[in-house]
Amino acid sequence: MTASGVSDEVGELIAERGDTFWNLARRIALGEDVDAERIADILRDAGRNPEELNDAVAQLKHRTKLRERAADVEAKRERLNLLMGQVDRANAALDEAVRDHRQTVSQLSGEIKELRDELTFAQNIDAELARSCPVKSFAKEKLALEGRLKGARFGLNQARKTVEGLQTSLTQAHPMERAALQHRLERANEDLRLAEEMHAQIAARQNAIFHAMIDF
Repeated sequence: MTASGVSDEVGELIAERGDTFWNLARRIALGEDVDAERIADILRDAGRNPEELNDAVAQLKHRTKLRERAADVEAKRERLNLLMGQVDRANAALDEAVRDHRQTVSQLSGEIKELRDELTFAQNIDAELARSCPVKSFAKEKLALEGRLKGARFGLNQARKTVEGLQTSLTQAHPMERAALQHRLERANEDLRLAEEMHAQIAARQNAIFHAMIDF
């Protein structure tokens, strides 16, 4: 039997019930306009009251909604299959991207390690070349310059502290004391300039000796 035939048979079965209580409730639930007197007659014959009719109508309306949801199942199933297919394709693309990422990182990691090892080794090469330089006079002068640079650095730090102290005193001094402090500050600034020049000269000489030891 076709779907149309089944529907016709179902309609006939329902129609056979006539103006029964439940058929009345079904008509009202479907929105049909039923005469009030006819409703009263059916309720009287069925021994029912209006409250029971209202409950029956609500029950049938709920059943109608359930049938509507059931009728929509196939469309929802197709939509679900479509969405699941899209998710599967997206997951497959992600898996492929992860594999490509891992392969790329693996390839790059090897070269990165080699370069880091080379740079670490290269940083130690200059020190080794300088240490193993056969010209002993270079090593002797370098050692002497290290001592001089240490002393120059100490003198430079002291000169800076002197200037900073005089600058602070000058801002807090009595007007009558400012001239003398200003004169001392000028001399301190000159001493600082000389200390900076001395430090720079020794550092430059030490750097030149170091590179000479490397290049020899």
